[in-house]
Amino acid sequence: MPFDLSTNQDRRQHQNLRAAFAEAFDILRPFLDPANDRNGHSHDHLALRAMRERFPEMSKDEIFVLVAAARRTLIRRAAAAC
Repeated sequence: MPFDLSTNQDRRQHQNLRAAFAEAFDILRPFLDPANDRNGHSHDHLALRAMRERFPEMSKDEIFVLVAAARRTLIRRAAAAC
């Protein structure tokens, strides 16, 4: 069945993750910022812990998706700033 563009149907899934992204990004920014690395090691474990504390209703996979998306967003913003 082809997708009907006339219905304005949103095919994206995981609306809960999309809704939480802005808040999650603000929480994750200090953990993912390369300027805050310790001897070349990131603070991913702390980022995951902060996310589990703030969003206890989310699964580990959902939290991982948010962390990965936030990391990609930071990388893209840094590349665009150059």
